[in-house]
Amino acid sequence: MVTEKVNRLTKKNTFIAGIILLFACRYDNNVLSLKKENDGQQFDLKLGQVIKIELDSNPSTGFIWTIEEINKTCCIRIAESKYSRSSDKLGAPGKQCYVVKAAQCGREELRFIYHRQWEKNIAPIDSFHLIILVR
Repeated sequence: MVTEKVNRLTKKNTFIAGIILLFACRYDNNVLSLKKENDGQQFDLKLGQVIKIELDSNPSTGFIWTIEEINKTCCIRIAESKYSRSSDKLGAPGKQCYVVKAAQCGREELRFIYHRQWEKNIAPIDSFHLIILVR
């Protein structure tokens, strides 16, 4: 009797763990994580797929990444840029993250520039761009 209950609980827990793992893997497969090393590359995405772009940044110096060009036909920014510091030290660098969702089939170029927003006639110190094909 006790063995029967333990077997049922074990099967139930195994089933629940399997469902959780299935959904976790499905979610991870739907999010494409990109970094500076992906600059200039082209990516084929499925409709609804999400891209997480994480770039080194240090806003304490005044420099931040901003989207220079996005026409929102097949990709839309779905979250504001988020910044996370690498340490609690004042002036520590960190990562700036953008999340973009493939919303419509087509071709999109995303261009980011690393600059001080208030410096209008000065070239950015870095840039990052992607070509995205949504099918």
